[in-house]
Amino acid sequence: MPRPWPRAALYGSTKPREAVGIIDRWNAGKLPYVALHPRSAAYGVNMQDSGHHIVWYTLPWSYEMIHQGIMRVWRQGQRNKVIVHYLIVSDTEDERVYKRSIQHGARHDRIMKGLM
Repeated sequence: MPRPWPRAALYGSTKPREAVGIIDRWNAGKLPYVALHPRSAAYGVNMQDSGHHIVWYTLPWSYEMIHQGIMRVWRQGQRNKVIVHYLIVSDTEDERVYKRSIQHGARHDRIMKGLM
């Protein structure tokens, strides 16, 4: 029987020491995925060294925060294709937030292309 993946999640009440340990194991390639809330990963962390599967288990209304969280993994030094998983239940607020973030992302891309 295959060995289960180690559990790892970063969220608002994750203790700083525990968060550092999770990020260290992630960057060492010992965690195949990590579940995150974008506020826990959007700013001040470097997560590009090895891991490449991230799971957003809830989304904020802020497209910037979601995008910044993804960019903590998909940046210079990342050797793998970054795969982002969204846990969304149909016909809930999560689905509405996800759709709105997609719209905001498309608008952001159009604006950036217009500036170049």
